[in-house]
Amino acid sequence: MWCHLHGKLVFDCTTSENMNAQELLPRDFLAQMRLEADPVADQAIVDIMAEGFGQMQQLYQTLSSNQKLKELPPSSALRRYFETNVVLPAWADAQKCAIGQDVFRRFGVEITMLLFYVSLPAAYSCRHGAHVLVETGRLITRKGKEDRFAHRLMETAQFVLDVMEPGAFLAEGNGIEVALKIRLIHASIRYYLKSQSQWDLATYGEPINQEDMAGTLMSFSAMVLEGLENMGAHVTAEEQEAYFHCWRIVGHLTGLRPELNPETYSDGLKLGFQIFNDQKGTSNDGEILIKALVDFISGMLPHHPIKRKWPIMMIRYFVNKDLAGVLKFEKTSVIERVLLDAWFRLHLFFHRLFQRHHYAVPRKYIGRTRNHFLQKMILYFNEHKGIQFRIPPSLMKDWQS
Repeated sequence: MWCHLHGKLVFDCTTSENMNAQELLPRDFLAQMRLEADPVADQAIVDIMAEGFGQMQQLYQTLSSNQKLKELPPSSALRRYFETNVVLPAWADAQKCAIGQDVFRRFGVEITMLLFYVSLPAAYSCRHGAHVLVETGRLITRKGKEDRFAHRLMETAQFVLDVMEPGAFLAEGNGIEVALKIRLIHASIRYYLKSQSQWDLATYGEPINQEDMAGTLMSFSAMVLEGLENMGAHVTAEEQEAYFHCWRIVGHLTGLRPELNPETYSDGLKLGFQIFNDQKGTSNDGEILIKALVDFISGMLPHHPIKRKWPIMMIRYFVNKDLAGVLKFEKTSVIERVLLDAWFRLHLFFHRLFQRHHYAVPRKYIGRTRNHFLQKMILYFNEHKGIQFRIPPSLMKDWQS
């Protein structure tokens, strides 16, 4: 994007551009973390399957449902797993959680959109992690069958909402149980991939390993906060740290090692970009996933002659340029690509020339499309796909105001 940097008008100066050369953890440690998964959850899956739970799909459906784990039979392995891991970390701060969740109350729709414009594209830029997503078969649109990609996006958006709604980590909230379910879903994917295929451990590491888990957490937390900055949202330093604190709790609950769960937003951003720079690479898997994502976003936007191109321009705007550079977007003619890019840059240039912030264009775009995006998601999931997308009435009231 166009902005002032050291007194010069330049293109693209997100905070992340200054993170590329910084390393929070030794490279050999991160390499080791690719071979480590989550022993607690992995053992729980072994115990659950040993009880004769049935097919893996049955387990997945149970974990994806609204059924409370605490309502399961006391002797079941699922119930034991829940009761053993339900405790919040000693460092969890209720006041910080309240502040961080209030950020989500104010900017929840924008944060959901940034999930699609930042978090997921960053994940798809990682060639090994993208391979895991494709291999699970849960992120790919299959013609003539249920839209598995859209289903997975709904699950992801619902997960973010459940752990970030006000009171999520209180006794009456859903956040702790939802996080524990996601942890077990990850373990079930590892169990499935390693038992049903010849998994290439040397190339890919453990499926959903500790490094991949840390990168994903940072893309949902620190990189989203950076995205809010780059769209001009007013979030104070205290609020940034509080929002990041909420996701640290999620990291703990989902089995992330403490060394990979930084205490501050700044360190989280450093670690996130260190991991993504370590793992980035063009891949067929990433190309499949980014195409499906652009298809999905386009379907959520109001009609516009170039609405198919807007998601691509927004992803390129919000994502670190080095990561965006390895994403293989759909092929367009050179003339079309150059003209669209020049048009977008020209808009940014004139906004800056007339003393308007560089984020005026994306903020205007997101502001115009946010309500349509929210309503389209609700209609798409609840009416057309038969999938329940739950938004608490209190949040819905704030987001539609």
